[in-house]
Amino acid sequence: MINTKKVLLFITIFFIVSTAIVSSFYFGLRNKKEVKGVTTRMSTCTPYIVNIMPNVAYVGREYYFIPKIIDCGEGSYNITVNGAPWLIVVKEGYVYGVPSISDVGNYRVELNVETALGSANLVEYVIVKEYEE
Repeated sequence: MINTKKVLLFITIFFIVSTAIVSSFYFGLRNKKEVKGVTTRMSTCTPYIVNIMPNVAYVGREYYFIPKIIDCGEGSYNITVNGAPWLIVVKEGYVYGVPSISDVGNYRVELNVETALGSANLVEYVIVKEYEE
């Protein structure tokens, strides 16, 4: 004689296990679709600067700041600096300048980093003063 409860239990367990295996394969393959000739990259990645600028610059002395940029693997970025006419961005990607006596004072310096995916700003205040020994 066939035990109906055991048969139904076996069919139910077999159905649940089969469904779990098939759905895991389906979702695994669906997420790995590959399109030839198309590269994917993050579209919501914003670069950012992880260090801060020195807050004091001295008349007649070199001032420089090397920004450490996290750029989401994009590799190329453009840096601009505004707010202090004696500061420039040199080819190597760092901020450089030598303030003169007429530059003494406080400056709101804005450093902007742009990549193909986004941009970031760093705002710091730099005080230019005469060198004290």
